[in-house]
Amino acid sequence: MSAQEKVDTLKKKDNLIHREGFEHSNIAVGMTAFRQEVASLYRIPRKAYTSKIQGRLEATFVIDKEGKMTNIELTKDLGFGTGDELVRVLTQLAKKHTWKPATKNGEPVHVQYSIPLQISY
Repeated sequence: MSAQEKVDTLKKKDNLIHREGFEHSNIAVGMTAFRQEVASLYRIPRKAYTSKIQGRLEATFVIDKEGKMTNIELTKDLGFGTGDELVRVLTQLAKKHTWKPATKNGEPVHVQYSIPLQISY
């Protein structure tokens, strides 16, 4: 299922993903620490390392009304297993962390985030 299909599915379930006009989700460790944790858990796949693959990966995820990270989707991949590794790391962190859900007019809402990861040597 594509990222757009997932967004459409959430909309159909009356769980609109908000992109503006809301109070952001929070994670207890903070976003800076969360991004550092992603980078520290990420392991450059052997094929990518031996091929000297460099560049920027990106994934999106949704923080749902219960504060769970869902719908992890790779949006920019460099190949050689780099994208699969980013999804693996985010899936692992989704099990570890709970977020304070975003709110709009005092009610919890679904919000989509993107996270980049730069690979360089």
